[in-house]
Amino acid sequence: MTDSRKEKAEPASLGMTPKETTTDEAMDKAHLFHFTGWKAGTEMEKERKERINKIIYEMSKDSQYFQQAQKNDEKTRKKIELMRDKIKVTRPGNLASVTVAVDKYVEMLEDVDLSQIYCVVDMDMFFAAVEIRDRPELRKKPVAVGGMSMISTANYEARKYGVRSAMPGFIARKLCPSLIFVKSNFEKYKAVNKTFTDIFKEYDPGLKATSLDEAYLNITDYVDEKLRLESTLLNRPDKHYSTTERYKMASSIVNEMRQRVFEKTKLTCSAGIGPIKAIAKIASDFNKPNGQHMVLGKKETVLKFVRALPVRKVPGIGKVQEKILKDAFGVHCVQDIYDNRYA
Repeated sequence: MTDSRKEKAEPASLGMTPKETTTDEAMDKAHLFHFTGWKAGTEMEKERKERINKIIYEMSKDSQYFQQAQKNDEKTRKKIELMRDKIKVTRPGNLASVTVAVDKYVEMLEDVDLSQIYCVVDMDMFFAAVEIRDRPELRKKPVAVGGMSMISTANYEARKYGVRSAMPGFIARKLCPSLIFVKSNFEKYKAVNKTFTDIFKEYDPGLKATSLDEAYLNITDYVDEKLRLESTLLNRPDKHYSTTERYKMASSIVNEMRQRVFEKTKLTCSAGIGPIKAIAKIASDFNKPNGQHMVLGKKETVLKFVRALPVRKVPGIGKVQEKILKDAFGVHCVQDIYDNRYA
């Protein structure tokens, strides 16, 4: 009688190797991993991106996480198919009530208040930057804060290799063999956070901190007070400042604020400026690291900025929602959402 266990072991003993993962297969599965998306410092050529995704897929395909991700992906695929089928049988006459509701919503969005000036500040690779600041020998070397189980932050040198936050450390080490792991120190990060938050509060005492490395400020009053003082010095107390002039002042103020943070902490930060919190948040990611991006508070400027955005840039839209919008409705950017608003 043949031993079945021996039969199963024979291929390995004969020197046979498992089927190698193809590039197309790895790229097709890339959306299943939340740490394979775009982030500042991860811009790279197609060939390197394909190699990184291949390594990630090869090291993850047998994990429980990947198996569950595949099940969820299959549910999403079926959901997309149902949506497509529903779109095919939908007639214009069935959309009358929906059209009215959508038009009212669009009208409401177009009448949004653009008089406020918001600033969102994001500390560049915060945890890693603090560690590198305190250990100068780590400069220009790939560094990750965390361990083999999980990474919380990676510096820009490490990101060139595909290393990302929320990535298992053993995958990061495979991507970047020279990666240096540094143990996290949240007490130190909190102390540094207090230092730059105290600076931010001078510009907006009621700021909202969403995490240790990010803050939302409404700098409207600070900007207008600066302009009021300027007009007084010019002996023109009744001078009216245009939107362009207000935002020019806002840009100068934010640049000053970022410089003060650097002088106090030796850390850089990036910022976004805009008339809506969400716009400022998106803009904060446009000129990283150590930069700022401004979206003027004029309707035409805001619409131009928003329409060109890839849907993934919109807060709240993750990989699953992006896939549904793309595969079910053909939506790739915000303009596509508007064009397909009755779908």
